Amino acid sequence: EKDDLEVAIVAAGGIEVLIALARDGNEAQKENAAGALWNLSVNDGNKVAIAAAGGIEVFMSLARDGIKHLSHRNMVPGDGYDA
Repeated sequence: EKDDLEVAIVAAGGIEVLIALARDGNEAQKENAAGALWNLSVNDGNKVAIAAAGGIEVFMSLARDGIKHLSHRNMVPGDGYDA
């Protein structure tokens, strides 16, 4: 079920939309988009698509700017990590 949702998101152009939000959105949009991209990147094919769409540069920019969006807690919801 989760895999079907991820396939649908990617097929609908979701990676590009999420990258745009992570780059240009407000704080909440950046945080949520970065987390969604991180979760999608579990799939090797999605990693390639994220990189090809400029995702590495976006993550580097977020990290360079000290944006809290890259925290483990936001990237892997429900993993039991309590930062």
